[in-house]
Amino acid sequence: MEYVEGVTLKVLLKQRRLMPLGPGLHLAKQICSGLAAAHEQGVIHRDIKPQNMLVDPKGNCKLMDFGLARLADSVAITRTGLVMGTPHYMSPEQADGKALDARSDIYSTGVVLYEMFSGKLPFDGDTALSIALQHIQDKPPQPSQTGVTISAELERIILKAMAKKPADRYPQISDLYEDLSGVVS
Repeated sequence: MEYVEGVTLKVLLKQRRLMPLGPGLHLAKQICSGLAAAHEQGVIHRDIKPQNMLVDPKGNCKLMDFGLARLADSVAITRTGLVMGTPHYMSPEQADGKALDARSDIYSTGVVLYEMFSGKLPFDGDTALSIALQHIQDKPPQPSQTGVTISAELERIILKAMAKKPADRYPQISDLYEDLSGVVS
């Protein structure tokens, strides 16, 4: 097991509120690369959130806590009615206890990007259920409506990753990486 010195992305976001564009894009692409490696092995993380991302002193990011991860063809991951994960970051299908695939991790990555570049979560509430229902039913506010300046291109990327229907999201995390690579910092 590798020891990585650093702090979680959640700690960085609490310190800074939001990420500067250049370092934020660097971290976002590293998150995508880490997930791509997992997805290529057929592993779905199922709990993508800033608390599970460790940023080292050089600004490199590592994904952690694969405790809820499952193989894509695992019975446990395709069984319906079982909800696991963190409400603020879970996909609509995860919140609804439906079958998951890699696009669920893409949605959760979109939520992380939303928080990184707007300084806010797209959905919040008093209970896990109220947050989960918002993920299922409500359209996220545009990041530009949160009071920050964000490019139309980055906003489009984030909202595509967070599309309610998995078919409307990026088909693979590498596609999200490619679009993030085209954003001018």
